[in-house]
Amino acid sequence: MKKEISELKRANDILKAAASFFAAELDRPHTLVAFIDEHRARFGGVEPICRVLTEHDCKIAPFTYCAAKKRAADPSARRVRDAALKKLITEIHEASFRVHGAGKVWRELQRQGHPVARGTVERLMRMGRRRCCPSDTWDDE
Repeated sequence: MKKEISELKRANDILKAAASFFAAELDRPHTLVAFIDEHRARFGGVEPICRVLTEHDCKIAPFTYCAAKKRAADPSARRVRDAALKKLITEIHEASFRVHGAGKVWRELQRQGHPVARGTVERLMRMGRRRCCPSDTWDDE
């Protein structure tokens, strides 16, 4: 009975902390990860927090938390390659006085010996708001 009461008190404390922490952003995974990071020492680890939140319609598994932490610590191969390509695209785009579009930038990358798909160049130029107009600027992440 005492163990059950203490478990209910801990669940109640987790829910009180979650209510004040989340306010309007309850179902966003990055917010859940931040909440667990902040309160895991207080409530005895990741699993009790995940269990209580899942019981109250805020579903997150301990594996999901661990995967999110791993993704944040170790960027994917695509992200690493995209960062390198953004620099090359910027150099080529600036050298053309911001006139070349994705097709000409892609051709120049091929000439320089950088094998990359044209769709990748288009995607990165869209993400960076690189257009063939001098007024546009690159928005770094």
